[in-house]
Amino acid sequence: MLVCRRVPSISRLQNVVSSQLSASTSTSSTVDPKQVDRFNDLAGDWSDERGPFKALHSLNRLRVPWIVNNSNKRGRALDIGCGGGLLTVPLARAGLNVTGIDSNETAINAARESLQAKSLQATNVHKRIEYACGDVEEFANQNQNGFDCVIASEVVEHVADVPKFVSAIAKAAKPNGRIFLTTINRTWASRVMSIWIAEDVMGIVPKGVHEWEKFVTPDELKQSLESSGCRVLSTCGLIYDPLCNRWNWTAFDGNNYALLAEKLPNTK
Repeated sequence: MLVCRRVPSISRLQNVVSSQLSASTSTSSTVDPKQVDRFNDLAGDWSDERGPFKALHSLNRLRVPWIVNNSNKRGRALDIGCGGGLLTVPLARAGLNVTGIDSNETAINAARESLQAKSLQATNVHKRIEYACGDVEEFANQNQNGFDCVIASEVVEHVADVPKFVSAIAKAAKPNGRIFLTTINRTWASRVMSIWIAEDVMGIVPKGVHEWEKFVTPDELKQSLESSGCRVLSTCGLIYDPLCNRWNWTAFDGNNYALLAEKLPNTK
């Protein structure tokens, strides 16, 4: 694996699949209704490892051990924008007690139904999973400092207000809690790879699911985290091989990247 670059402690610049978060009546919501509608059309495909979420299923090979190895392995985890639970369940299998939240009621219903699978019942994995349908900002207000780790994987690029969304993430984390984010950088490379090739040419992800203008640079994300009382520990690029359906870590973070942060101990 290539060594990930360490992130400076001082920011240089300013900044729920998501289904992953759906429409809310709250004026403080960061949900983008257009994204909600787009993912709602795909709500029946969450469990299909060869379907529209094929690449996200494949990403679990990297992101699950990354999260587990950098967190309290028996702690409480919050999976924001959990959709149908395609990351929630593997994290629970690894030993974490996971709450998955999504504002898309259809996706949450699908996630809850999946807990009835015999394989999950037989191993009691279902007992380590809870699902909640609602707005992440409201949930964070009600569960402040409640989680050892908070995850928002492939969600940030779909929200309407990144700083406000990051603030909610930080609020839900315990002091010294870990924050795990994966998203897409806003570069010429991401415009070519994540939109033109992935959507228009190869159909790796559904057409129209991404808006390049909503992609977030590591520096923008870092500033939002620092403004919310967190520090960034590391970032690392991610690269997807569609022919092999396989992700790998890379030093290049101009397209997909992962960011690990920590909530400072004196932050409320």
